[in-house]
Amino acid sequence: MEQRLKAGTFSFYTTMAVIGPYFPLYFQSKGYSSLQLGLLYSTGPLMGIAATLLMGILSYRLQLIKKMIVVILLGQLLCLLALNRIDSFSVLVTVMLAFYFCQSPIIPLNDSMLLHHLKERGGNYASYRVWASIGFASGVLVFGMLIEKYGLPIVPWLGIATIGISLVCVSLLQERRRSAAGLRFGQSSGSLVSAPFLLFMTMVLLMSVAHRMNDAFLSLFIQSAGGGQQLVGVTMLVASGFEIPVFFLLARYGHRFRQTALLTFASAVYTIRFAALGFVKEPAAVIALQALHSLSFGIFIYAAVSYMKLIVPDELRSTGQALFSIVWAGFAGIAAGLIGGYAFDHFGPHAVYRIAAVFSMASLVGFFAAFGILNRQQTAIEADGALWSKAHVQPQKRTRQEANPS
Repeated sequence: MEQRLKAGTFSFYTTMAVIGPYFPLYFQSKGYSSLQLGLLYSTGPLMGIAATLLMGILSYRLQLIKKMIVVILLGQLLCLLALNRIDSFSVLVTVMLAFYFCQSPIIPLNDSMLLHHLKERGGNYASYRVWASIGFASGVLVFGMLIEKYGLPIVPWLGIATIGISLVCVSLLQERRRSAAGLRFGQSSGSLVSAPFLLFMTMVLLMSVAHRMNDAFLSLFIQSAGGGQQLVGVTMLVASGFEIPVFFLLARYGHRFRQTALLTFASAVYTIRFAALGFVKEPAAVIALQALHSLSFGIFIYAAVSYMKLIVPDELRSTGQALFSIVWAGFAGIAAGLIGGYAFDHFGPHAVYRIAAVFSMASLVGFFAAFGILNRQQTAIEADGALWSKAHVQPQKRTRQEANPS
């Protein structure tokens, strides 16, 4: 099961290696403006918000996560098969909305499966998440070379191929039936509306707006600096390639650091990275700065998911993961597409990154200011966990002794 989960994670992120770097270039080659692309990338996450909630509820109500993933992968295939026949922007928006409806729930559903597996079998999230980086890195490298040779029209077919591989990987997974308790709000649901949780999600939102602006406009930014499709692939390869050793190190040593400290550090790296990108003009400098992606995104996503795992009760795990995904990819994607598209068209590509730096700086200041509050919450939760373990494990030992008095 462990190897199959890693294979599924790998394949899902090879599709992301097509969507993120090369879809903007593909749409631009079809004659759509940066403002239209900004609108497209802002309406997609809006659909993703509804899809993440709906698919999360259905999968846990029906207890059929594997089958739900198969259905939405088939939906993605149908959308990409239709993409080659579209010339109207209004039709494109409709098809891409359907695509994002089917694509957005994939990562939170996969993360939910990983977290449940880790809870049952043990392990570290980073040891699984590294396969996402490997899939993305190898994908952008291979796809960049193929696009350079055959041109941008093959982009939808690359997506179709990766989705087909994902279907094979998912078919090898076992259906894991779980309780639907994660959808029932009892007393523990207060953790999702507590002040520390809402404060944490606000900081995540600010940072994710900056992150999504980079995702949506990096390819166009590189092209405006004189780089071609292959350079886009190299830049993405450097960014995701450097993630791999970082996730290996986090899997081994990440538990030694408080998540709040890691979040603050990652926010600082994000701010430095985007502020510098707001002024550089040479493609080589862009590649060098994208290497900081491993220390910004890599550490941030590890710490954020670990913190969510800590502060959200087990019975609300799926709900908390859905909320995190909605904030990280949904609300942030809407803001990033609208703000970034307007800035790119009216003030130039560097303005996008200067604005992103402002958002990441706001997140840094927020995490730094809230460091004490979040840290005290983590200390209290860890103390409660230790007391719970002491109260439950010891009686079990006495019971076994009583059952075997000899």
